[in-house]
Amino acid sequence: MENLPKIIDETQWPLEIKIHDPLRDHTFQGRIVLPAVETMQLLAHATKSRVPDIHTSLIQDIRFTKFLFMDADTKTVDAVHEVRVFDDGTVRSRLLTTFKSKKNSITRPQEHAQLLWTRNPETTPLPPYDSLLGLEGIGLEVPAQKIYQDLVPFGPAYQNITSPLLMTGEGGLCSVSGGVDTLPAGPLGSPFPLDASFHAASVWGQHFMGLITFPVAIKKRLILQPTVFGKTYLCKTIFIKKESDSLFFDIWILGPDGNICEGALGVQMKKVAPLDSQPQPPMPQEGKKDLEWIRKKCRDLALIELKTIEESAKRILSPDERERLQDMTRERGASYLAARLALKRLSRRMSGNDTTTPADTIVTVTPDKQPRCPLTNGEEGPYCSLSHDKRFAVAVVSDNKIGIDVEEISDRVLKPRRFYMNEKETLLAKNSSLNEVEAFLRVWSIKEAASKATGLKLATVWSKTSVTEIGREKSVVEIDGTLWEVFHEKVDNHLFTILTLQNP
Repeated sequence: MENLPKIIDETQWPLEIKIHDPLRDHTFQGRIVLPAVETMQLLAHATKSRVPDIHTSLIQDIRFTKFLFMDADTKTVDAVHEVRVFDDGTVRSRLLTTFKSKKNSITRPQEHAQLLWTRNPETTPLPPYDSLLGLEGIGLEVPAQKIYQDLVPFGPAYQNITSPLLMTGEGGLCSVSGGVDTLPAGPLGSPFPLDASFHAASVWGQHFMGLITFPVAIKKRLILQPTVFGKTYLCKTIFIKKESDSLFFDIWILGPDGNICEGALGVQMKKVAPLDSQPQPPMPQEGKKDLEWIRKKCRDLALIELKTIEESAKRILSPDERERLQDMTRERGASYLAARLALKRLSRRMSGNDTTTPADTIVTVTPDKQPRCPLTNGEEGPYCSLSHDKRFAVAVVSDNKIGIDVEEISDRVLKPRRFYMNEKETLLAKNSSLNEVEAFLRVWSIKEAASKATGLKLATVWSKTSVTEIGREKSVVEIDGTLWEVFHEKVDNHLFTILTLQNP
């Protein structure tokens, strides 16, 4: 206890909070409530005026202890700003109001928030850029209109998610607006992008955990480039853990140039009301499945939604990888970038969750244009395989030769079947309990996976292998006289197929 910093100065000043019209759009259960982002802005401005040498680019140990509610006709709120200076150079700000007991008219201070500032900020390590791109897992898309109509019912000034929110078990990704310049400028930049990111975290919690949550604490907020009014940013919310009635996230906001503008780490979103306390339709349940069946058949798997890939993802590429991208169409380039991202994520996990190696030094393609998943120290990694369609890129690693394939389910496999199927396979597919499209597609997909697992050209696999059983989740293929089990999983009208050739 003797090592704790000691208070060397404590001062309180009156603080008048002006309730600008946009703040009236921020309500909870029908009452205006001071937003967390406005509270931080307010305390940053007030503290900077009293202690000019604090660094507002780093805020730590942020706690929103009690909502500050206001009536609809409130113009100003009389508050108290308390500053405590510690002997280690840190400064703690607190926002207080005076509460009067109805029983005995005794007044006492009531804390609404507190923040910790520093005069000598340490450098905060940034996450590898590839970890901030894309989303792993099967995605669920929620339109912005639905968010603000049913799930986060704030008024127009605080409706700043501007694109559909795409969510997977990893977290959420969406565009957010810097908002309209209707509030006084502050040292922390526009409050609206971070506020909108809290909305994204809240929607994620409602869908995946059944909790309506508000931010109550942030371990650290790092501002590298203050956001500004009128611009559009990319927000990624990464789910960390659940504890009791709280969900924890790391939030990153990237600028139009792809650079990190700010991060909010260890954001605690706490349950404030049951889901049935507000009228809203139930969230759909798609998106929770994440290839559980296929994952059991490999060492690790990374699945990326192509629509979450931004142009700035090019910066994760090595020189060789970037050269291959140059001649690709936009659509093909998105698949290529997602595939590289999937392999680099696997590479980091295979290397003990390495977060320090630059993404552009992890080379995921061989000189003969085959996928590879090296360890981040440059050593060769395990066997890997890669596939993509119009929606997904999927990569897998294994200690054995392996092949993965993903296909959108459609009748396009029917017409060319005489090229990739023999007579026995055709009869087997037609007699299958599956419909014709799904049965034929399984044969196609099995041979795609077999080509990758064996290293043989696809045309050779078409003629030299034979599918002997076709099932919904498991099939059998004969390769050079040996029978191998093949596994399938269907998600959102896409078929995933995996084949592992066990070592003798």
